[in-house]
Amino acid sequence: MEEEQNNNIISEEEDNKNDFEKKEVVEGIRRVAEYLEYVSFMAIPKVLRKEQFQIEDEQEFANKYELSQNTLTNWKKKEDFWKRVDRQVIRWGRGQTPDVLRALSSRAKAEGKAPEVKLWLQFFEQWSEKKKLDSGDEAEYELSEEDKALLKRALEYGRIKE
Repeated sequence: MEEEQNNNIISEEEDNKNDFEKKEVVEGIRRVAEYLEYVSFMAIPKVLRKEQFQIEDEQEFANKYELSQNTLTNWKKKEDFWKRVDRQVIRWGRGQTPDVLRALSSRAKAEGKAPEVKLWLQFFEQWSEKKKLDSGDEAEYELSEEDKALLKRALEYGRIKE
């Protein structure tokens, strides 16, 4: 499972490369600009496509760029296509993380729970409960008995199992 996760992690160097710098990856594509635009189109949520591209679906994309539906279908069959889409989905999601964390803060204050944010962080930021934050402060903190009792009551109240 961990190996699988590591395969999905994109190196900063790879992530920052412009798609045009990796021309060998798009060999066999005659209309590279449209291909890369289609990758971008497929990488964003459908509800945002109209705002960003002024079109909503694949047929409209084909019409706008004077492509056949078969061309789009063939592009989607290329292994490279979905790898590129995945990279852009991750970039898009990482860009949304500050807003998600702001929503987490509001929701946590109002309701005391936010499992969707945990899922978001796991998917887009490769966060796991096993990761240790390095604050540079190696001092350990011991909870007082009173704090432990308060924490236990809070966990019970929030229906969180120990």
